[in-house]
Amino acid sequence: DDAPADAGEQATALVDALDAADRSIKVWTYGSRPELPDIATVVQAQLQAVGFDVELEVGEYTPLEERVFNGEHDLFLLSRGYYFDIPDAASMLTSDFTCEGGYNLSLYCSDDFDGLMTELSGADSTDARQALFAEAAQVLLDEYIGFPLVHDRARYAARSDVEGLVIDPFESVLLTSAVSLS
Repeated sequence: DDAPADAGEQATALVDALDAADRSIKVWTYGSRPELPDIATVVQAQLQAVGFDVELEVGEYTPLEERVFNGEHDLFLLSRGYYFDIPDAASMLTSDFTCEGGYNLSLYCSDDFDGLMTELSGADSTDARQALFAEAAQVLLDEYIGFPLVHDRARYAARSDVEGLVIDPFESVLLTSAVSLS
């Protein structure tokens, strides 16, 4: 069997099969989220290690977003908050992955996926919605449409005499007038 033994070898074999012109990739991100340039540097190094020529650009979000919507990018690293602005996963899936989605940075357009979202908007049972969410997630995975690199987790520490502190997983409520020292 000629299959490479690990993911690094598989990636190198795939890149080696590309024409030289296809080995160039532009990775973009923005610096207003301080972790993103560091993550982009790691991604750049990983892509270079398997044979890509990587151009890394760190800029301001708004001009980069405009260029992304124009299809000028290869890879755009961004932070996407799903907890605050989208109360239902169907809203996020429609916004981010349908042909007419308002935040479709991946420029993904599939009539089948759009039909799945139409079906989801009419589903009225939790079980039906969960099945459609699972199907939508599988489509996005199978099509390699965006993928998470990092899942942030907040960690809190407080002395035992702190009272009224709300540990909010959405980080929308941290310190309030109810917080005090006993």
